[in-house]
Amino acid sequence: MKRPKGPSTWMLYTYDVWGNRRDGYEVNDTYTSGQVSSPLLQPSDSWLAGLCGLRNNQVDIDGDDNYITVNRRSDGKPLCHLERV
Repeated sequence: MKRPKGPSTWMLYTYDVWGNRRDGYEVNDTYTSGQVSSPLLQPSDSWLAGLCGLRNNQVDIDGDDNYITVNRRSDGKPLCHLERV
C-alpha cells in the first residue's frame, strides 16, 4: 500500500519549562498553539526547527508519523511537540 503524499496538518504544543542545563529540565505546563500545515506528509527537520525559531543543526527531533518532539540540541531543553491531526 502506498503512503499518501502531500501536505499534512499538525497540532502544535509549546511548553512552559522549568530548570536549567546543569540540573535538567521539567515541562511545567503545555499550551495548545494551534494547527500548522507542513507542505510535506512528514515535516522536514528544517521546517520543524523553524517553528521554534532555530536552525536545523540547533534541534534534536524524535518521533514517528503521528507524534514529533523537538528539543534544543545544546542542552536538551524541551521546546515543543506536534501531533498529526
